[in-house]
Amino acid sequence: MNVISSSYGNDSVALIQWAYERRLPNVTVVFVDTGWSAPRWLDRVDEAEAWVKTLGFSAMRLQPAVQYEDLMRM
Repeated sequence: MNVISSSYGNDSVALIQWAYERRLPNVTVVFVDTGWSAPRWLDRVDEAEAWVKTLGFSAMRLQPAVQYEDLMRM
């Protein structure tokens, strides 16, 4: 299994395209929704996840068990 950790910024999109062009098998693209993104960023994530699926890759969105703000306090 190949896992790409992605913010779906331009660098992440380029890496996903690179993996597709190299025909990497069994790719899962993972986005961690920290809750810190700009309000419209999740629209971009939705669009990018749909694109990832057209490439034959899996897309996964995770929520952290502990919010980053709480983690910093700890």
